[in-house]
Amino acid sequence: MISNKTRRRIRNELLPFVGKRVSVRGKIKAFGTTRSPFSKKPTILITNVTVRYLDKKVKVDHLWVAIKRIPENMDIAVGDVVSFEADVVKYKLLPDFKTKDDILHPRYNYGVENPKSFKIIKRTAEPSMTLRDAFLRVL
Repeated sequence: MISNKTRRRIRNELLPFVGKRVSVRGKIKAFGTTRSPFSKKPTILITNVTVRYLDKKVKVDHLWVAIKRIPENMDIAVGDVVSFEADVVKYKLLPDFKTKDDILHPRYNYGVENPKSFKIIKRTAEPSMTLRDAFLRVL
């Protein structure tokens, strides 16, 4: 049985938008890197996220977005409120390996990829780290 804590991590709010190009808006909380040892990419943690498609709008507490292509606007900083367009996708979660069931019955989540057209809606007063800094960490 899946616990309530685990259920909350699944972003079912995005399910109706899978395969669609959506508008995303939120506040940049942190930069990081993907976990793959073969190809590290910068990631952005966005909080207080609003996802829009046509006349539909949903709120999501957070999204991690991998940056695969260098965006035009590299001075995006932690604390900025940004908007961009992205594709909603379904992906397989890594198993916890705590039980046999974790391996036999994979779980899926929903997120966004291929972000484009970054716009800064509100700039932070004191930027601590920029997307440029995040790219330099993975080179």
